[in-house]
Amino acid sequence: MKTITKEEINIFQENGALVVRNAIPKELIEKLFKNLEDEYVLQTSLKGGFEDIVIFLNKTNPEKLYKIHTSTSRREIFLSIEKELSSIFLQLLDSDFYDLVANQAGYLLGLPRDKRLVYNWHQECNYMKSVRPIITAQYPINTNTNPNNGAMSFLSKSSSLGELKYNKQYKENANGYTSLVPVEIDKIKTDFQEEQPSLSIGDCLFFDEYCIHKSNFNSSNHLRTTGIFRVTSQKSARSFVPYKDEDL
Repeated sequence: MKTITKEEINIFQENGALVVRNAIPKELIEKLFKNLEDEYVLQTSLKGGFEDIVIFLNKTNPEKLYKIHTSTSRREIFLSIEKELSSIFLQLLDSDFYDLVANQAGYLLGLPRDKRLVYNWHQECNYMKSVRPIITAQYPINTNTNPNNGAMSFLSKSSSLGELKYNKQYKENANGYTSLVPVEIDKIKTDFQEEQPSLSIGDCLFFDEYCIHKSNFNSSNHLRTTGIFRVTSQKSARSFVPYKDEDL
């Protein structure tokens, strides 16, 4: 299992985010990707690779894609990756205990040239109001992430602002995301530097619940798939039920 240095912990505490290179063995990512691909083939009976099936479903049957995505966002599918990152979770939480928020792991589909599945600037704390602290980990699954395919951006050191009031930016359709955009975000963007790190397979980006961040438009012609964990040292968080849009 990977661990990080005291210097890296200090960087995380100062910036609200940290990139750890080679945090996950590539063979574990490859195995995870194969398991996801097998699930999509099994549930659709379609031929072709993971990317082809996802893009085809997005065009022809987005409801089916949503159902398969939901059914494959199970903790057991991602358990080998979770175990590999578990020591870092404990280090960043400064705790001898962690659990996944709502007992869930999952992944984000960054569909090529699709604006629906893009989050505007937001903080995780506003989506999970009853859970503290929260450490989020994101890592590429099927391809390296970079500015061209919509790698995540964050405002370095913005965690120092704490929990912010927000304006709700409603999703444009049923398959989109609702963004909780911090009030006066334009001013905040001038006060904090935007970072958009590129991640290779095996790298992992960690950030805290107050770090202002967003996903970005995938301007490439290929799918970007990103694994995600949200962990906490709060022992009641396993039973957390995600809020509905109308309750945010």
